[in-house]
Amino acid sequence: MIADALYGMSTVLLERFMKLGLIPVIPVKRGIHNDIRHPIRKLIAKNYEALRELYKKIIEQVIGKIKNSYGDKSTSKTFEMASKEVLAKVIAFNYCFLSTIIFFTFIFN
Repeated sequence: MIADALYGMSTVLLERFMKLGLIPVIPVKRGIHNDIRHPIRKLIAKNYEALRELYKKIIEQVIGKIKNSYGDKSTSKTFEMASKEVLAKVIAFNYCFLSTIIFFTFIFN
């Protein structure tokens, strides 16, 4: 599981993701005077450090392209609708990306 940031995300939610077999790769916000205390957050920070280059090269590019294509703000008033809006943007981006790959595969083969 890859996310943009781990600012205030519940550790209970992260534990559920890990029970599903997902490996969280999320940048963890560290304070100036505080280090990460919770063991789940420490594990996620370790995962991010190990896979930082992958995250920066691939994930941030995709997140940036989605934000550039469909906007980086949500006008929804509820969290549920904002979540659905983000999911729709991701689905639309993946559809366009896959259709482009399929189109060029058939053109050049």
